[in-house]
Amino acid sequence: ILITNITNELKDRLKENNKIDISSIELYMEHILEITINYDYLMDLIAKMANAIEKDDVSVAEETHLLIHNELNKLENDTERTRMQKFVNKIFEKIFKFEKYPVFSDANLINEALEKSERESDFQDITKFIYEWGIGNAITPQQLYNLISKHRKGVKDLDNRGEVSDLLKAVRLDYKKLAIKEYAELSWIRYINQFKSSIYELAEKIKENE
Repeated sequence: ILITNITNELKDRLKENNKIDISSIELYMEHILEITINYDYLMDLIAKMANAIEKDDVSVAEETHLLIHNELNKLENDTERTRMQKFVNKIFEKIFKFEKYPVFSDANLINEALEKSERESDFQDITKFIYEWGIGNAITPQQLYNLISKHRKGVKDLDNRGEVSDLLKAVRLDYKKLAIKEYAELSWIRYINQFKSSIYELAEKIKENE
């Protein structure tokens, strides 16, 4: 039904745009076979690129980086593709480094590195959040991470046991001295409202990386 509808719509548009007899329009459809990704090949490429970056072999790194993205474009899962692309870009831009070189094309090793890079990014975002909102005297990055790790995407669940409310009570006397100017100048009520909105934005961002 969908193919028929699309075909008819295309014929109508061709007729209208080209002023031709619709009976003379013939459309053919070609079935594209599903493309599957070769994970072993992908792991080989990621390891090769990481080692080239470590050796400052720019030409090999750039060529391999392109091959990796071509391979990742075969992934049908948008979330997984974006996740892998971010990781590969971090390696290419020297933001992330493996613990040991040379890197071997071991799927477990590379997946562990991917998860480590995501945790590092999460903690950078969390540390920045704590600094900007002036809540460093009330909570540590690890404690905030533990709170956010319980969050389910799209659900207002961070204060189920009063965790966020308790945190806000603890920072009421400090936020004007410790928060950045944008937040320090807010009235207490506006600070509460914006804080709750921002902590959920942070939680959603971190959950997108999982």
